[in-house]
Amino acid sequence: MDKQDKKEIKIVMGEVLEEVVLPRFQNIEDKLGEHDKKFEKIEENVEDLQLTTNRIEMKLDAGVKRHNGLSLKFDQLDKRVLKIETKS
Repeated sequence: MDKQDKKEIKIVMGEVLEEVVLPRFQNIEDKLGEHDKKFEKIEENVEDLQLTTNRIEMKLDAGVKRHNGLSLKFDQLDKRVLKIETKS
């Protein structure tokens, strides 16, 4: 290979890069940008779901505590009623 052949190869390779490879890289970069935006939106949605889940858990915990308190009161009332009934 002489210098002229090397120059021609460089020119052809440069044209190939400009016409084929670089547009494909640009396409890939554009798609990655779109995916980044979608992932950001998904992350926001997940954070919103976590907040909603935390609120639901807090309400359920409050309901369970209230239920447990009422159950304890009912048990105490049942015991009192049984004592009164056994005395009578």
